Amino acid sequence: MVDLGFKDFDFKPVPVAGDLEGHEDLRYGTYSVAEAGKYGYRPAYTAASASRSGTVGGQEPEFTAEEEAALDGVSPERTDGAPKAVKKTAKGEAIPKDGCYGQALSKVTEGRSSTYLNDTTIEDLDGQSYEKSLTDPKVEKAFSSWATCMKGKGYSYASPIDANNDPKWSEGEPSDAEIKTATADAQCKEEAKVLTVWHSVEVDIQKSLIAAHSSKLDPVREMKLATVRNSKQNL
Repeated sequence: MVDLGFKDFDFKPVPVAGDLEGHEDLRYGTYSVAEAGKYGYRPAYTAASASRSGTVGGQEPEFTAEEEAALDGVSPERTDGAPKAVKKTAKGEAIPKDGCYGQALSKVTEGRSSTYLNDTTIEDLDGQSYEKSLTDPKVEKAFSSWATCMKGKGYSYASPIDANNDPKWSEGEPSDAEIKTATADAQCKEEAKVLTVWHSVEVDIQKSLIAAHSSKLDPVREMKLATVRNSKQNL
């Protein structure tokens, strides 16, 4: 950006929230009795991140229209149809293909920008492993034990997913009913060993998927290794 004439350009994104791991931590739903007693089915990290809007995943600073064009290689002023490519700055400096972002991404990934931006293999397999786990007999048995436990506490749900996704919990602050249900849910998860069984089953499924899709995963792995390696060199 400096080379293109933006002499005072400085890129300082807001840091990623430290509790970002909380997103994946709840893959199997609420499991902490203590947190359920405070937040119901609303994970603790959402309350924390709400006061720091935009920090989860990082937040870019504000850019001028000229800066955005140089960063992306396209005009920020969109009309109907495809984005309009911008090849030069207002001062006539040539903007690299895909802008300074594209140039940086190509460098850090060692030419694997397309894999970085477009590959959905990992996300697809991640979804497949979760869906497959729901039909595994061990998981179904654990869910059945959980449902029996919940029935003993006065709740009628077929699975932890049904309890978590009850429409009654979708609006407003957690009610007393939600907190009590989530607490019972977490207690029954412990009693029925739901997380232990479910996680073990999904690990086996993921290992099988990894082996079956190695030809697609290997390029992604190489891209990620290159990205980490080159990023560390520029710290």
